[in-house]
Amino acid sequence: MLCYQLRSTTIHVRVFVDMILFHKSQKKTTDFEIFDLTTDSRVYTLSECNKKRIVVSTLFILRRCCTRPFICFRICLKTVYKFSYNIELHTIDLDSFRSIKPMTQLFLVSCFYLLVKITVVRTCHFAGGTISWKVVQPNSIDSDDVEIELQQTYSWMNRSSYCHPISVLNRNLAYLYSTCSSTRPISIGGNCDNYDINSKLTVTKCTRAFTFPLNSEMLLVYKNHDWSLTLTNIENRKNNLVTMIDLKTRSKTGQLNSSPITRMPSVTTLPINTQQVIRIPMIDTDGDIVKCRWANRSARYHFRTINECAAACQTLPNAQLITSSNLDNNCTLIANISDPGFYAIAIQIEDFLPAAPYHPSSSIPLQFVIHGIDDSNDRLPQIIGEFTNGATITVSANTLFSTSIIAKTASEETKIIKFSTDILPLGLTTTSSVIQQNASIYSATFTWTPTVDQIGTKQLYCTIATDDKNKQSTQYCLNFIVIEKTSE
Repeated sequence: MLCYQLRSTTIHVRVFVDMILFHKSQKKTTDFEIFDLTTDSRVYTLSECNKKRIVVSTLFILRRCCTRPFICFRICLKTVYKFSYNIELHTIDLDSFRSIKPMTQLFLVSCFYLLVKITVVRTCHFAGGTISWKVVQPNSIDSDDVEIELQQTYSWMNRSSYCHPISVLNRNLAYLYSTCSSTRPISIGGNCDNYDINSKLTVTKCTRAFTFPLNSEMLLVYKNHDWSLTLTNIENRKNNLVTMIDLKTRSKTGQLNSSPITRMPSVTTLPINTQQVIRIPMIDTDGDIVKCRWANRSARYHFRTINECAAACQTLPNAQLITSSNLDNNCTLIANISDPGFYAIAIQIEDFLPAAPYHPSSSIPLQFVIHGIDDSNDRLPQIIGEFTNGATITVSANTLFSTSIIAKTASEETKIIKFSTDILPLGLTTTSSVIQQNASIYSATFTWTPTVDQIGTKQLYCTIATDDKNKQSTQYCLNFIVIEKTSE
């Protein structure tokens, strides 16, 4: 028998022999389930003894659930604590085991239970992410191979108290389509880039270099990880993030394309019953037109129908997504949330040559969470700033730009603890530590020096103020137009 004993927030595993078969009279519960990993289907729902101790008969699992050799099962345990665990049970040579008499089976289980390998993994829940890529040398069209850097950024909701890498069971991106004769595994694992102790959010990031043949195409997907249990209007909780890579030489430029770049805070807080506008950054180093659209369950890629978002497809009612059709590269989300809750947002961002505005050169996912709150009795902090929200500012290349970001707390009992730095213009930027100006006013200084190669481009800066009660302001953004420095 396998016994899983919960103590505090950890699981201690013991393996021993029980001569008693599983009692059929015990009631079934959805708190403890076995899944066949080969089909990801539920095999059986096991019974619950009490909220802190669940006992499962090893023999029952082997005889009732295993139907083929070398099979693997995932046992999902939902505890009274607000997180869950996965237990992988690996068994060997089950056909031989099932062919012998029941009493001999029981004897072998008693003698050789150490052949059963138990792996206990503390799990975390998916909370969004993005996958982008760039060609290291865009002009290297004479080589047979192309080196690209693939960057993956993911957010996770867990119960950790510090920043550390997330265990994701050594999962890899899957190839939905590829013109390459051979492919190599691409792990999603990354180092901890940011951690928010108040919201229990961890952000991991990794950048890996790969070499693929020139003119190759592929579709990569990260899928089948569970979204957070807290999400609203979500069905099966599985994720799908799809990125399209096209390494063909572009006839108009004679160069290789790189995907756009984007990033959003893991969770954006919005008050309910009021229209809110969220700017989503889209940056393209190739100077392409960039558009955004809702991810959907039936997108067409290379004559294939692909599910880009799974459970996260348009879960926020009445939300609008507005995108530009020119080099403004504007993507705006308009939301008016009626009920408090957490909502998954799934968007695809694509770049286009100006001469071919209907055929994307690449496509990348952006998924994040919006938290709708009722602030009628607890007002949110506000950013007032030197400039009005959404202002457009002209800046000169190679000239330092500096501005004070000013926030006001809802009351003198709270204080601003940080200004987010998720959406920044390209180049060297700094954000100072938070300074208290008086009982309710706090500020930080943002500086940026645009470069010569940014002349003629539009850049975006957005920030959110967070107070010590984990309340967030609405998004505050500044638009920049970079011009050539004039002679004095």
